[in-house]
Amino acid sequence: MEIKNFERLSNNYIGLLEKGNDFNVIINVGDYTDTREFKAHSVILKCRSSYFQDKLENIIEDTDSIIKLDLESQMAALAS
Repeated sequence: MEIKNFERLSNNYIGLLEKGNDFNVIINVGDYTDTREFKAHSVILKCRSSYFQDKLENIIEDTDSIIKLDLESQMAALAS
């Protein structure tokens, strides 16, 4: 019974990711020639990742209540 609940919960998360419904974060990853955009939910990011919990703590939303993160500079720092 418990495994079925975890499987259903996992499928719900996958559905949120694939459909992009009700997202409130846009994460841009890459450099100016090759950027990918990911739509996400801040509450899930904060619960699942201390990195995003810290990153989203003091960020300002735009006029549409969407938080935009550009991870280009962080990715470049990791590559060097």
